[in-house]
Amino acid sequence: MRGTFMSNARVTSGEPMRQWLCAGPFETDVSRLYVTNYEVPLEPFLPIMREAERQARDCTPAEGHAVELFGQTSSWALKRCDPSEAKMTWARFGEYARFLTTCAYARVVADKAGTYRFRLWAAGSIVVFAGGKESFRHERLGRTEGEFRFEAELGQGANDLLVVLCNVHLHCTNSFMLIPESDGLATELPLLGNPAGRERIEADFAKFYLRQYVMSGEDRLTLETEGSLDASGTWRFSVYPSVKGVKLSAAPVWSACRRLVDGSPQELCGCAELSSLGEYSLYIDYEAEDGSRVEGVRLTFYRIDFIDCPKTASFAERKADLMRRYAGGEAFVPSAYGTVAKRNGVYRELIKLALGGKPDEKAIEETIAYIDGRYDCADFAMHGLIRLYARHRNGVVLPQQLLASMKRCILEFKYWEDEPGRSMMFTRSENHEILFFSAEYLAGLLFPEENFANSGQNGLFHIQKGKSMTERWIKEKGTYGYMEWHSNTYYEEDLLALLNLYDFAESNSYLRILAKQLIDLTVFIIATHSHKGVMGTTHGRCYEETVIHPELEAMSHLNWLLFGAPKRLRADRLSIGAAALIDSGYEPDPALEAIASDESERLTLTRMGLFPHEGLGGVNCSTYRTKDYMVSGLVESQAGRHGHQVQAGQVLLDGSLPVFVTCFDNKSESTRPSYWGGQYVMPKTIACRNVLAYVYRIDGPIGYTHCYFPFEQFDETRDAGKWLFGRKGRAYVAAYSLKPCERTISGKYKNRELICYDKRNIWIIEAGSEAQHGSFDAFVQAVANARLIEAGDEVDYASPLAGELRLSWERTCLRDGEPVLADNYPLIRNELAESEYGSGLSELRLGGKKRILNFKL
Repeated sequence: MRGTFMSNARVTSGEPMRQWLCAGPFETDVSRLYVTNYEVPLEPFLPIMREAERQARDCTPAEGHAVELFGQTSSWALKRCDPSEAKMTWARFGEYARFLTTCAYARVVADKAGTYRFRLWAAGSIVVFAGGKESFRHERLGRTEGEFRFEAELGQGANDLLVVLCNVHLHCTNSFMLIPESDGLATELPLLGNPAGRERIEADFAKFYLRQYVMSGEDRLTLETEGSLDASGTWRFSVYPSVKGVKLSAAPVWSACRRLVDGSPQELCGCAELSSLGEYSLYIDYEAEDGSRVEGVRLTFYRIDFIDCPKTASFAERKADLMRRYAGGEAFVPSAYGTVAKRNGVYRELIKLALGGKPDEKAIEETIAYIDGRYDCADFAMHGLIRLYARHRNGVVLPQQLLASMKRCILEFKYWEDEPGRSMMFTRSENHEILFFSAEYLAGLLFPEENFANSGQNGLFHIQKGKSMTERWIKEKGTYGYMEWHSNTYYEEDLLALLNLYDFAESNSYLRILAKQLIDLTVFIIATHSHKGVMGTTHGRCYEETVIHPELEAMSHLNWLLFGAPKRLRADRLSIGAAALIDSGYEPDPALEAIASDESERLTLTRMGLFPHEGLGGVNCSTYRTKDYMVSGLVESQAGRHGHQVQAGQVLLDGSLPVFVTCFDNKSESTRPSYWGGQYVMPKTIACRNVLAYVYRIDGPIGYTHCYFPFEQFDETRDAGKWLFGRKGRAYVAAYSLKPCERTISGKYKNRELICYDKRNIWIIEAGSEAQHGSFDAFVQAVANARLIEAGDEVDYASPLAGELRLSWERTCLRDGEPVLADNYPLIRNELAESEYGSGLSELRLGGKKRILNFKL
């Protein structure tokens, strides 16, 4: 396979170029030059940018050729794109500031010499070299993007086209899209092999997928192929620990080479052969007889151990059980998790001390070092340190030297943006706000007369400042709800801060009362928006892996502690919110456990958040729960906006199987939005009891919609007309697409995805059950035979349960002739709660008793 051949593809004017060789991304830690996540000046990083450009221009772009930068080596490799991809995207997320560089190359073949026009979209800084000459340069760093036009002089025939992307940020992205606006162009790439052989290899790469993506116990990683393989060489399989697909080590923890011919399943490594719990990536490369290697595809999976919880246990018994588990071994904070383990280690020591154990001083010191570094999420760690210090500052279990180090850390912390000093901490999202505000207040209470070195103010100053901001935040959430509404991730951090206030704020103060009330309201929201322990709702913020795999949900430990469900918990994660609740004096109302597990039908309407910078007064949400399924979604809210981490809505069957639709602009797992997490363009979403509809209108060359429908997790599936049906236990679901959609039958999402390439589409998901419809056959017949009229980009659908729905982007969506959203929803309403949005008063009816939560104090 030595030598190269040139793959050739004609370029259509106005369509993105999808053929690229890429090298990188390369990254280097630039934290010493970094000031803040919210303003990244260009000047400190210009020398690094110039060096990156020089290295890129000095290399020879051809598949397999090495490129060196920042002491790292990468090879030029084919960027595999399918018809849904237009943006070339690479991202790195982490706790330190990084300079990220990626190079992309193609040969542009011009029919004749002349000036050719291009349209370009890019994130961060970008330089384009055409024919060896600089054709375009845009230099700006951080969370920045833009669209540009430029011209390039091309000679007749082949012209080198080199793109160099640079950016600096804590959450750093290299991304671009190049669209020729002139005719007469084609692209070709210097690839290994001959055309026929290479086409067979590429076809084979597309056939690989995993039997399961979450492994535990005695499971073995099993690789499947869609039919037999055609290439005659050897396949190399390498497994690396990873975070969102990014390798954590240079060497694999497991590897093997095999010849595959008949397409039979391949058992690779078992759980015991993997170094620790967590995420892994399987890399599949092809090796020819002459030793040359083609870099292939990557499949991400998880090795997770689970613990079975007691089937029946009181709140006190659940606390004792989880306390014992957290304090023992390292399973809940695997050391392989690196900085996360260091950040959260203080919470394990807190639990160990509560059980009378001896502290691991090194673990506490590592948390202190993390906070001192002002890495992102240092505020998470600070709340553990404050709780530990408040509990044990006057005792004898912590050495005086360690207590002095803890005190120094608390006094030197940067508690908000108005204080001096470099920082890589995010502060402006909702959960970070309350963590910083309350930490400042509580730190001031601990040391009222001490000088806080970073601010130069004493503790009394920080008490007043932190208290003012904390009260405002709590009152706002109690009055208008959460902007990160129904988040299955960040309600944990909100509760962490509120529990610390409940336990350590001034005795009998209004602030402690307010904190207790918001805890009560938040716990009530969680109880009414969870199904079998899974908070499978619309989310203001969420992450891809926990949406696709509900068993990995961040809220699971808290949910079990509060309500006794789910009955199985992942053993590789110590929940800092659960740790705080274990150590706290707060006890939830016993009636909430019955509410969370209640199997009767319940419709809960909420209006969440205050978005003054967007001119919005809250999003309307509907959550309909039965014993077999839950349907949750937005209602006529945020249509057409970007939903970076928004889950517009989903159906959750049997507490374990999600079905939902998202709009994506790239296939990255770590961008926001990612492939399955968030919405590149928000739909007009209609959640109406058991029906969830997404109405999309996407402008521009990027953005497509797809439905997550994991066929193999259903007990059975069926097609009828334009509907696809699935059954999980006694729960049923039906999915419909107005425009043609395709079932993904190869690659990573084989049998898990329906994708539509039309920019204007309506998806409908209807849930049902044996209790509501009788047999699965009866459900299929009822939905398939229901009246459904398609009129251009509109649909009239007569749901067997929800009524007659008219779905439209341009016109008001109707149910039985009336607007689905006749008026904005209240803050919360169901048979157990009533609160008008903006009133600051909530009435809860728990265990036959009424309780008023008053945030107007």
